[in-house]
Amino acid sequence: MKAFCGARFARRRDKIARKKKFCDRNRSTRIFLPSGERAIRRAALLGKDKTERSGSILEENRTRSSAAGEKRRTWGFTLVELIVVIAILAVLAGVAYPVYTGYITKANEAADLALLGAVNESFTSALYDVGYNDGLPEAAGAALTDDYKLTEVWSDDVSAGNDALNTAFLKYFEGNQNTPFKVYKGLGYSRGLGGFYGMLDDGSITTKTGMKMKPPVVKNGKTTVEVELPGGETVEYTLDNVDKDSFGNSSFGTEMSMPELLGEVDNVVQALKGVLVTGGTPEQLEGLLGADYLESLGLKKEDYAGDNDAYLQALTNAVVMNVADASAGLTADDVINKTQKWKDFGNDNLLAMMAATYGIATGYANSDIGKSSNITYNGETMTVKEYYDKQSQALRELTNPTDAISIIFGMLSDIDGSDGMAEYKDSGAYAEDLNGYFSAMNALSGNRDALVNQGVLDSGFTDEDLGAILDALFGN
Repeated sequence: MKAFCGARFARRRDKIARKKKFCDRNRSTRIFLPSGERAIRRAALLGKDKTERSGSILEENRTRSSAAGEKRRTWGFTLVELIVVIAILAVLAGVAYPVYTGYITKANEAADLALLGAVNESFTSALYDVGYNDGLPEAAGAALTDDYKLTEVWSDDVSAGNDALNTAFLKYFEGNQNTPFKVYKGLGYSRGLGGFYGMLDDGSITTKTGMKMKPPVVKNGKTTVEVELPGGETVEYTLDNVDKDSFGNSSFGTEMSMPELLGEVDNVVQALKGVLVTGGTPEQLEGLLGADYLESLGLKKEDYAGDNDAYLQALTNAVVMNVADASAGLTADDVINKTQKWKDFGNDNLLAMMAATYGIATGYANSDIGKSSNITYNGETMTVKEYYDKQSQALRELTNPTDAISIIFGMLSDIDGSDGMAEYKDSGAYAEDLNGYFSAMNALSGNRDALVNQGVLDSGFTDEDLGAILDALFGN
């Protein structure tokens, strides 16, 4: 019994020694398998001898170790990969940065426009509070701090005084006093632009509608003004310096601005709209302008989606453009040599004739001769200028369109019979005013594409933004 137990113990000891030796030899590559996999592996090795079993285990362990090593190596990046990624990021940053800064600039511009609107609203309310009831004053100003916050406004045209005006302004502007302008570096003022406007570093101005206008420059003998419209489109206006000087030497240039002249011409055009259109339909104006001319302006009735009034207004504004195109290139000599009866000019085009003669009457009424000449109207004696202003006001307030023709032709006939008309015709002022008028028409006709792109057919020639452009071109 003792011998049997000793032999059994010896076999057990040898078995443990062999197992320990096997484990020591393969310790660096041992991989512990789940219990289910160990059972499968043990069953697969039962039919193999000791050498085959050991070889299979070693090969399996080397395979697993190799796979694990490969997996560990894929966790990092090579130098080439890092360089490629950095290059891609640099390209993306170069593309994204201008876009980002563009968004920031537009956001700042929008904020400044809103603040500018608050300035103009507060200024208008302040004028009312201090008893100024004549609309906007001719001149005004505003002061900004070093960090572009508005602190003060003034106008010497307000009889209540600047202190009272500024106090009233700050009352309405409360809540915005600590808000700085982010893009504007100063505020300018123009009655024609409807109040204050923003000024940029390069001398450009920004109107309350968001239009940006660069300072005028001279290129190849032409005054040029570049304009960025609120939608982002850029247009360029030009004026030949010969036309600029011609307009400046006329009664128009010395007594009124180009926008004011267009306002006078617009009076007769608006009156004609009611007269020439029966029952509010546009067919007669379409016939007078002609299909080809409307096509050249890109004016299509279908674009107005059944809004007859808007389409009619666009046609009326097209009349002004038609007058400009019909008059462009003419000089005083062309008219004087054709006929000495100035009101007969343009008989081949009713609209051009009426607007042109009304424009010439405007020049005569605003000339020194017209201001000193008398005319009798309805038993009352007045100067030609006073008569002209009275009849122009009647056109503005016209409620019965059928009266427009009698007002216009009556005014022209009365002015033609005034005691100073013969002197005016014989003087150099007549020719100067004719040339000044035609120069104004040249400016409109020469910038027709820019005007149409700016939407003048819808907004009209008395639009404040257009007025600022014309003032810059003509130097008013």
